[in-house]
Amino acid sequence: MKYTIKIDNHDYLVEIHDLNTRPVIVSVNGTTLEVWPGEEARKSTPESVSTSSMPANTPQSGLLPLYPTPAQYAIVSKKVVAPIPGVIIEILVKPGEEVVYEQGLFVIEAMKMKNIIRSTRDGKVTQIFVTQGQSVNHSQNLLEFEG
Repeated sequence: MKYTIKIDNHDYLVEIHDLNTRPVIVSVNGTTLEVWPGEEARKSTPESVSTSSMPANTPQSGLLPLYPTPAQYAIVSKKVVAPIPGVIIEILVKPGEEVVYEQGLFVIEAMKMKNIIRSTRDGKVTQIFVTQGQSVNHSQNLLEFEG
């Protein structure tokens, strides 16, 4: 299935492969992403998986979690970047705070949907590059971890 999606005057070509496999493989403008359509479907470790800019529904919270893609994080990254353009509506951590893998870091609103950006690793937050209410672009740095 191929779709063209327009976000903030930018067109994105999205191709969704077999919906019956896990992870679902999606291509966005030629970049391949893994999408895990539910928390219970994720069986990966922090070293092997990262986020997708395609949200997976989490009915318990009403928010949509975002995970990094293996292509973006073959090696666990020190930085967390915005997987989609949007507005930071909540910052869930502070500099100096210890976080764990998949802990919520930010809530971003994009296309009238609230999305949780989760940690790609365990670590200590050294710097946050954004503020609440700030608009962010795709791949913009949001946070940095120590070492």
